[in-house]
Amino acid sequence: MHSRIESILAKGSNRERLSVGELRDLLDLPAVSIETYKLMGAANFLTRRLAGDEGVVGAQIGLNVEPCSMECEFCSFGKKHTRITRGYRLTVEQLQKKVEDFLQAGVNYISLMTTADYPFDEYLRMSEVARKLMPPQMMLSANIGDFGSDEAHLLKAAGFGRVYHPVRLGEGKRTRIAPASRVRTLEAAAAEHLEIAFCIEPVGLEHTSAEIAEMMDFSLRFKPTTAAAMRRIPVEGTVLETNGMVSEMRMAQVMAVLRLAYAHSDTLTYYVHEPSMLGLAAGANLICAETAGNPRELVENTESMRGLTPSECREYLFNAGYSWRKEPNYPGTWFKPVGVPG
Repeated sequence: MHSRIESILAKGSNRERLSVGELRDLLDLPAVSIETYKLMGAANFLTRRLAGDEGVVGAQIGLNVEPCSMECEFCSFGKKHTRITRGYRLTVEQLQKKVEDFLQAGVNYISLMTTADYPFDEYLRMSEVARKLMPPQMMLSANIGDFGSDEAHLLKAAGFGRVYHPVRLGEGKRTRIAPASRVRTLEAAAAEHLEIAFCIEPVGLEHTSAEIAEMMDFSLRFKPTTAAAMRRIPVEGTVLETNGMVSEMRMAQVMAVLRLAYAHSDTLTYYVHEPSMLGLAAGANLICAETAGNPRELVENTESMRGLTPSECREYLFNAGYSWRKEPNYPGTWFKPVGVPG
């Protein structure tokens, strides 16, 4: 193995911070190579060593399926290209049933997702329904459009503990959202001591190693308690449908590099999406069950075709050699890096 790659892997394994150039060099490796297998092994054992071979099962509920004005070119909901002809919003009763089912299945946390146009007041009302059913020690996570300091304060008051809010690859070019708007939202959430989940997404064939490495390094600015990597699904009818899809092997490589990008941090949860055994062998220890709306598919009913069940997620963890961490984890310290107020 090239001595420079050996040196970078040793540095990451010793929990030293890697430079953007070092991350790029790891991403430039052939996805199928001895060096990449060693990279995956280094990332895998780093997560296992720090997380005690424990994995986490999340749960996400999509509150709506509707055309969205942000028109992200990779999303099935984009207003100009969507093939969804009938939208829906979950009713209170439907949400209650989904939350109860996830709680009975024993998930570690619950996330509520909407399109960017979903009314914030309605989001808070539906969130109250979920929060009342959830045990107080369980994390409620928000996955919504951009917001400011007032909304961040209301999310915190409503019992949210975390916000999933990446700056996407191609933001502002492939979406109608300015990167600065995403950053302002992240800063507003951090000011309210809401934990941050940041994902390198949606990774496509057109994204260079340099672009991905720079986004990984940029994400560290927000001290995420969960870091993730997700590949783009070529959804029928979307602008990027014909751009193809990266292999699971490439995504495992991206996941492994992301894990080493965070080697110096105390972040313990790493999320690969879509769920992948290769990803779980490359530094990931969190996968997520999903139900209802999903921007990676075309559905007009109230169930996701792609979303795994919690039992299927636990089976993934078992087959990857992880034990399932049964504690709900919030409030607490397991998701939370040392020194981040809660």
